[in-house]
Amino acid sequence: MNYLGHASLSPQSRNAHHNALLFGNLIGDHVRGSDLSHLPRYIARGVRLHRAIDREFDHHPVIIHARRAFPQGLRRFAGITLDVYFDHWLAKHFDDHHASGLSQIQCKTAEVIQYYQNWVPSSQRNFFRYLIREQLFLEYRFEARAKQQLQSIAQRLSKGDGLLQSMHWFASIRPAVESDWGSVYKDMTDICDDLITAYE
Repeated sequence: MNYLGHASLSPQSRNAHHNALLFGNLIGDHVRGSDLSHLPRYIARGVRLHRAIDREFDHHPVIIHARRAFPQGLRRFAGITLDVYFDHWLAKHFDDHHASGLSQIQCKTAEVIQYYQNWVPSSQRNFFRYLIREQLFLEYRFEARAKQQLQSIAQRLSKGDGLLQSMHWFASIRPAVESDWGSVYKDMTDICDDLITAYE
């Protein structure tokens, strides 16, 4: 799951602990190791929430089935492709799953990043500036942005051509895969509600 997915599964109230959980969830991929004692408590819990979301999403039967649908040679890139396109799907259907609009979660995410800017990992600073400047969650509604993001990731990989092939190949199974994503997101929402309660 990519940034919009993680942000949307975080608590959206203005509670300070919830803001820290959201921030930790956003930086989860850029925090290494199991020792999170250097982080404020609720940011650390947000990092753990991020890892739990990734684990549950990757092991969801629909996602496992989708990854296995990729040709063997492209399967290593399937996770990245699915993550990016899931955010694209979620942005297009956001109002079907949330009372608050996509622009609201974009603004909330920007506010939280700016509030906790001293805790942003150095490897993430440029991307967060880009996310805020380009209002990236709103841009995720457009397939061209999803493709652009995958192309950007491919440029940073040693075998990026495989990711581009994976992106093009995904078009052949996309309608069938996306037809199940509403149920996947509902399952993830239920799981995260329980996780957030445990972290409060």
